[in-house]
Amino acid sequence: MGLTFREFVFFEIDFISKRVEDEECIHCFNEIRKKIKEFFDYADCADKGEINSEMLFKACANLQSKFPATTSMTNDFVLKAMEINSATVDLKEFTYAILSGYMERLFDPEGEVLVDEVKDDMETREKNALAGKGPKRRRV
Repeated sequence: MGLTFREFVFFEIDFISKRVEDEECIHCFNEIRKKIKEFFDYADCADKGEINSEMLFKACANLQSKFPATTSMTNDFVLKAMEINSATVDLKEFTYAILSGYMERLFDPEGEVLVDEVKDDMETREKNALAGKGPKRRRV
């Protein structure tokens, strides 16, 4: 049995977060990695290579959002994202937390897609693949 779509996306996120500063990785969500790194660098104004909840809260306060960040939100984010008991996250941990958090909003625990745009895109790709209209596979 193959991977479910959710498992594949999770695998991709795990792979990409480990290569977050790898410039040679050409098919690794380059644009989103750049955006995540830009925000991380903005929050890491001390240039230590890690951010804490307070730094994240201050950076989020300057975002234009319908849902302003609270200290509870940033504390929760850092506590769940950190790998060791440092109360900080580095770029790799931050990237993994952002991407996996986004993924959790796309899929329910059983792997069903929750967002209509993703469902529509998946259905269209499946129909195209069955009709032989899908993208041509490249030989590696």
